[in-house]
Amino acid sequence: MKINIQLEYSENKTNTLDLSNSETKSENRTQILTFFLDLVRLLGIPSEVGVYCLFVTSCQIDSALKLLFNQAEPKDIWTTADDIYLHAHPDKLDQLIESKGEKNVRNRIHFLSEFKKNEKEK
Repeated sequence: MKINIQLEYSENKTNTLDLSNSETKSENRTQILTFFLDLVRLLGIPSEVGVYCLFVTSCQIDSALKLLFNQAEPKDIWTTADDIYLHAHPDKLDQLIESKGEKNVRNRIHFLSEFKKNEKEK
């Protein structure tokens, strides 16, 4: 199963959330950072690699994800200009999000089958 993760943050209406920005609420920074690192673990990537990706991108989550995905096995993760795709079991991802109480995060995740269906309808 392929999952397309689209980063959407209403806080600054872009696909970049700079965690070092003092205007970003502390609890939001913590939730997003925790979600990012949990996603790293879910993918089976060492957490040190995830932290490194955050460090070299100055904590810009979209850039960190793209860098992270370049560190992963090509068969597991790939990117296009606008989208990030990865292999993961949807039930595991749902369990991870539910355990963190991040139901709103689940709305940012779109299964590839849904994406293809929407493209056909256009």
